[in-house]
Amino acid sequence: MVKARRAKRRTPSGLWVAIVVVVGLLAMMAGAALIVPLVPPPDRAAAHTPVPAVSDLPSDPQLVGLVTLTDCTKNSDGSAWLAAGQATNHAEKKRTVTVTVFFYDGDQAVAYAQSRVLVPAQETATWVATKKFDSGNHVLSCKIVAVS
Repeated sequence: MVKARRAKRRTPSGLWVAIVVVVGLLAMMAGAALIVPLVPPPDRAAAHTPVPAVSDLPSDPQLVGLVTLTDCTKNSDGSAWLAAGQATNHAEKKRTVTVTVFFYDGDQAVAYAQSRVLVPAQETATWVATKKFDSGNHVLSCKIVAVS
C-alpha cells in the first residue's frame, strides 16, 4: 500500500517579510523603551534655569551666620518664587550684603535668585530674592547657598 503524501505547504515570502518587519519594529521599540526612563519625568518642575556651582559663588563664612531664611513661597499669581529673610550687621559701618538662594524641587536645584541689601551699622534688614519661572504645581524648598 502506498501512502499518500501530503503536499508541503510553503509560507508565502510576503509573510516572511512581514514577520521580519514586525520583529525588527519590536526590537527597535524595546531599545527605545530603554532610553525613555533617562528623560526627566514630565511631572518635574517645568522650567529649569541654569544654576551655578556653589563653589563658583563668592561667600564670606563670617557673614553666612548673620543671614537667616524666613520665607520660601510662590507669589500670589504663581509666576515667581521668592525667598526672604533677615541680614544682621554687627559692624560699626553700613554694609551691603548679597544673598544667593537656590530653589529646589526635591534634591534638584531648579533655579536661583540673588538679593542685595544695604544693612545699616548695628541693625538688621530684610532681604527678598525673587525668580520668575514655572514650577507647575510643585512645592519647592529654598536654601541660602552663599553670602557675600
